[in-house]
Amino acid sequence: MTTTNHTTPMIPAPAGIPGPEHDHRYEDFGPHAGERCVTCNAPKPDMQAVVQAAAEVLAPEHTPAVRNDYGACTEAGFSVNPGTDGRARVHHQLPNLNLYDPNRLSGHARWAVCRARVETYAATLRAADWTVEEKTVTSGAILLAAPPAPIKDA
Repeated sequence: MTTTNHTTPMIPAPAGIPGPEHDHRYEDFGPHAGERCVTCNAPKPDMQAVVQAAAEVLAPEHTPAVRNDYGACTEAGFSVNPGTDGRARVHHQLPNLNLYDPNRLSGHARWAVCRARVETYAATLRAADWTVEEKTVTSGAILLAAPPAPIKDA
């Protein structure tokens, strides 16, 4: 049996791994050109404000997705992430399939649920004067939403 010696000093992280306070770099290439830090993948500060604003518009009428400590979805709901061109990416997230559940939804039924929910998210955002573009990507139905006026990070 192996025991842990708690008096062993912590080994510092290698020089190549950034700490919480590092200079973020945003480069203009890839699918999220200029929207995320190439070192730590954190969104630009102004994108965080757009994501937060979209979530605040959706939250009164819709339920956000709930995730466990490992990041897996445990309860269905909306999810908002940074998108491209200063827009928020909104989609409906469902929990992973339980293949032992005899009442599980088929792939087609899951697709229909996600499409219907994304359409209601689009209606909510349009009612708040957001510009919405509905799309279908390989991962499912999404929408890209831009706020009515530019949002500056506080």
